[in-house]
Amino acid sequence: MPSWCNNILTIISDEETIEKIYKETGLASSEFSFNSVLKMPEELKIKSSSSGEFGKIALEGDWKALDNSFVKAKRKKELSDTREDFVEAIKADEYLNRTADLELSRLILDNLKKHGYSTWYDWSLANWGTKWDANPSKTTCVKSSTQLVIYFDTPYNPPAGFFKGLCEKYSEIEATLEWIIVDSYSHGSIGYKLGKDSWSVGYDQDLQDVYDKYLAGSFNGQVSHRRNESLNI
Repeated sequence: MPSWCNNILTIISDEETIEKIYKETGLASSEFSFNSVLKMPEELKIKSSSSGEFGKIALEGDWKALDNSFVKAKRKKELSDTREDFVEAIKADEYLNRTADLELSRLILDNLKKHGYSTWYDWSLANWGTKWDANPSKTTCVKSSTQLVIYFDTPYNPPAGFFKGLCEKYSEIEATLEWIIVDSYSHGSIGYKLGKDSWSVGYDQDLQDVYDKYLAGSFNGQVSHRRNESLNI
């Protein structure tokens, strides 16, 4: 289970821009997604695993070290003389083929050349700032004519990259991203104002206050057993 980061994204602008963001980010159709601002290339949506990384080493990395580790682990009888022999040995052995997935590694190498990232995992962290896209089923939005307040969760980190991309795409907005990570008793905020490249990080609010604000908003102000939770700090 990941350590969840609870986020509150507030966007202020004119009525036309608010409506545009509401529709284009998927909020209007309950399909809120970071892809609406920073779209992940389809080719990156492949398995992220050590088998792909081992396969990449076999094809283009320090294959001799990997070969030696297989022999030491008694998964291979003897060392190969060349990279080509090593690759053929992997293809011929079911266990080695699972451990060093050559087919997956070729996709990874293609992705690195084309996009600069091996899989969805590296790209997500670098571009969105967090491991996964937003979960629409766990997203709540409160909308008025000049403001959107969006409550959603992300694993481990706030989506700072998505926030920056949002502000660059809709540069006329004023926006704040607040977050709290309960497991680490940490919180913070990033602000953007009226197209100015002025990013600020603050830790001036009480941790319990931020958590209460998130809980109240994420349940639309309804009474909930979670509403009265305490961080016990």
